[in-house]
Amino acid sequence: MAISWRTWLKKTIHCDNSYVRTGLAEFLGTFLLVLLLNGMIITAHMSVRNADGTMAHPLNTAHLAFGGGLAVMVAVLVSGGISGAHLNPAVTTTMLVMGRLSPLKSLVYIFMQYMGAFFAASILYAVYFESILAYDYGERQVLGANGTAGWFATYPQEHISLVTQIFDAILGTGLLVMGIFAIIDPNNMAVPKGQIPLYVGFLISSLIFSFSYNAGAALNPARDLAPRLFLWVIGYGAEAFTARGHLWWLVPVIGPHVGGLLGGVTYQMFIGAHYQSDRKLKPATIMDEDDDTNATYNTITTTTHQKVYNGRRNFDESVPLKTVHA
Repeated sequence: MAISWRTWLKKTIHCDNSYVRTGLAEFLGTFLLVLLLNGMIITAHMSVRNADGTMAHPLNTAHLAFGGGLAVMVAVLVSGGISGAHLNPAVTTTMLVMGRLSPLKSLVYIFMQYMGAFFAASILYAVYFESILAYDYGERQVLGANGTAGWFATYPQEHISLVTQIFDAILGTGLLVMGIFAIIDPNNMAVPKGQIPLYVGFLISSLIFSFSYNAGAALNPARDLAPRLFLWVIGYGAEAFTARGHLWWLVPVIGPHVGGLLGGVTYQMFIGAHYQSDRKLKPATIMDEDDDTNATYNTITTTTHQKVYNGRRNFDESVPLKTVHA
């Protein structure tokens, strides 16, 4: 009997190694996130400029906010079922500290996130090379009227101090992780698995609406540092790191990690630790470490009458009790 090419492909390349599977998912998910997000930013900037170099109209924040939310939604949809779709070293670090991810797997996640972001920046630059050439007349500039580095990495407004930049990154990422914890917490609103990407996208849109003015919503170290390295490689030079101050490039790298941890701890202190004991369930969501069960948001055990909460807001006594990783 003939087999389809999809069956043949699966049998040929299928891998049961959890590190390989989740690493590939994080690579592709982060690649899509950066490709769609930065592609949207490039399109938004080019669309407001006339052929003579004048501005046709101001940059539309709604374009950036909704575009960013859609980019994240697509990325989570694609990779969430395998790795949990962290797509952000700050999220991965928080999950590690919270005990939801092993140290070794967290290193795999973070490495593949940076690799995916770097590869996305290179593909995006190739796709828009001619348009960028027409925009800056062949002179690569980081800032200024013809500056294009901000399409790939974040740069703060000229009047923003370093202290404000740090606070901005910590606050924004803290709210991001807090929102993610709420969305994936089955003890809270019990968001169905298939709706998680949509709500995470809404969360991103809300944060861009609220915290993108000061420094472009620096919420993701991989999305920022990897494209910045690419800018340095292709000819933007050291200014890709030193523009707006020699220390700025560290802010979108360190700040989100601090903010993510604070956001995760805050959620646990104010919400997660206060569920009534008779309704507390063991969380297993798409953001947890993948081990065939805990990345699928479909089995959460409780000792009450040996029943299993299956993610569809009903109890099924026919499902055998199984243990998942929190």
